[in-house]
Amino acid sequence: MSSYAESVLQPGEKIVASGRLHWIIYGWSIVYLVCGAGALLIELFYAPEERWLIRWTVIAFGAMFVATFLYAWFIRWISEFAVTN
Repeated sequence: MSSYAESVLQPGEKIVASGRLHWIIYGWSIVYLVCGAGALLIELFYAPEERWLIRWTVIAFGAMFVATFLYAWFIRWISEFAVTN
């Protein structure tokens, strides 16, 4: 299966370089994951009896992580960069 850039080349044209988005696009997902894990550890240490708080922390940070991860993955999946001669 060829890439989109290869499929639209004109006669005699060649791809000199190709690339994709850097993994840093997942930055917000990583931030939410680390902050959620930190908040969870703090809650487990200081308020282990507050199960409702722990549950909502996991739900909130988990939802933000999943949403930003899927968005970044989709943007990275559909992005293709090519330099031709």
